[in-house]
Amino acid sequence: MMKRHVFATNSMPIAEAVLRTAHDHGIGDGCICLEARSDLERSAIDDERKNVSMDFIPAAWHGTLGGAAAGLLIGLVTLMIPNLGVTFGAVLVIMMVGALVGTFASALVGSTIPDEVRRTFRREIDSGQILVVIDAEPEAFAELETEIARAGGKRLSFESTTALN
Repeated sequence: MMKRHVFATNSMPIAEAVLRTAHDHGIGDGCICLEARSDLERSAIDDERKNVSMDFIPAAWHGTLGGAAAGLLIGLVTLMIPNLGVTFGAVLVIMMVGALVGTFASALVGSTIPDEVRRTFRREIDSGQILVVIDAEPEAFAELETEIARAGGKRLSFESTTALN
């Protein structure tokens, strides 16, 4: 598993220097992205460098689990009512319908929620800083962080695990 670290820069030239430093340490293009205010992203950041991820997938998973649980609960309640004649197969169908509805509704909501980095560092982004988000093996950050600091990047207090490779 790789780790995600976030570095703040005060200008686009410093962000580019941090990008070059990461490249010099073997970090590929797919493991580096930038986040900034929308006006800076439109004018100064190439589309392939922008982080456009949303919380779509996590929201969909939560919706699937919540919807399935609600569907199962509703199905079990209907199973206990003798006059309805609900079978265990119908309970499973109700559970699957709940999972599908939960997935759909949560995915719609999740597609409108910014990613975790943007939510965590909203204040820094709004103040005009450009964030460089780097995914790398944990041992790669030891030397990389020193070089990034020399290039003008400041490590922010954020670390998460990512499945990128």
